[in-house]
Amino acid sequence: MIRLSFKNIIRKKSRALLIFILSVVSAFNIFTQIAQKNSVQNSLRTLITEAISGQYIIYDSEKNINVLESQFSDVNLFEWYSKDSTKLLEENPNIKNIGRRLRFGGLLSYGDESMGIHFQALSQSHLQRVSTILDFKAGSQPINKDQIMLSETFADELEANVGDTLVVLANNRDGYLSDNLLRVSGIFKTKGPSQFLLPIGFINYKKGMEILRLEDHEAMELLVNYHALENTEKGANDLKNQVSGINSRLKIADWEKSAPLLNSIVSVWVNAGHAIKTIFIVFSVLILVNIIIMMTNNRKKEIGTLLAFGFKPLTIISTIALEYIVLISSGILLTGVFLKLTFDLFLQSGIPIPSEELQAAYLSTSIFPKIYWLEILKVALLFAMACYLAVLVSLRKLFRSEITTLLRTTA
Repeated sequence: MIRLSFKNIIRKKSRALLIFILSVVSAFNIFTQIAQKNSVQNSLRTLITEAISGQYIIYDSEKNINVLESQFSDVNLFEWYSKDSTKLLEENPNIKNIGRRLRFGGLLSYGDESMGIHFQALSQSHLQRVSTILDFKAGSQPINKDQIMLSETFADELEANVGDTLVVLANNRDGYLSDNLLRVSGIFKTKGPSQFLLPIGFINYKKGMEILRLEDHEAMELLVNYHALENTEKGANDLKNQVSGINSRLKIADWEKSAPLLNSIVSVWVNAGHAIKTIFIVFSVLILVNIIIMMTNNRKKEIGTLLAFGFKPLTIISTIALEYIVLISSGILLTGVFLKLTFDLFLQSGIPIPSEELQAAYLSTSIFPKIYWLEILKVALLFAMACYLAVLVSLRKLFRSEITTLLRTTA
């Protein structure tokens, strides 16, 4: 059966080439759309887990935390020492990093202009990770304790530039007003993912402690990121059990719960991406299935000959289906492997999006196309199943005809 299928592929080169080319074109359209969906999804999740929420947040509060709305007064300070972080890392090797964060509201002033702002005080390493997500108009992330990083929109409203000194007013833990000075170290462009960071000013963690009058052992939030970006129920339960062994009062929220608005945006993109991918696949499958049915119906004489030689109907169906499955699967797999290697080897730095309108649509300044091996295999398997069903449907009626009728056909 396999030998006969390959002989037919070699013997009917024009037919084989047509099916192969159609499968390559279909696969290219499907995989490029999947790569775009994965790019937007990964960019948003990276933004949420690094700059907004953290993959998991450890906190102490009776309320459900929402990082875009909650304030310093909505959570309780808790004790957390460096040895606690070390213990957690030892118990859970899947954790990539554990970082402290302070979030609080304040007033930022420059000259005659003043604006309310949400501060995020992060460690130096975390500030570096956040800066890699952003596209800077000028300057860079805060390097020392007395610097701040602002969005372009916020800086324009204050009419401030890199190097300018701003006045900060914020309520500290004792309820008194703290005043400080911060120098602008960097201004990031407000486009792509950074459009969600408009009202946030990023400062050094030590400076946040100074403004809020906190001690070294006091913490407001701990951000936990794993080596793998995906959240799992087991990972959340394991982390909860391990943290409970250190402090039973602490709660844990994953980024889907701590940033519900952004999670909804991710869900919309993912669902829309699945819908578009499904449309591409269905459209491509219908084209290929119709061509396969047409070609199979024109092989009556060949089918009659096989029946005359004693081949069973199921064997004939499998033999003819195997031809199309080999051609289509090879076209899909070759296209998928070629695109994956191209994306992974040459496009890791991303494809810049020139239009600001497209940047807003893609929620990124660049596209980082990504395809996974499992996605390639799933598409190939789906097309293979469609091929077999197409041959089964088209030959079911032919087997009801007399062998002599099939042999007399000129097709």
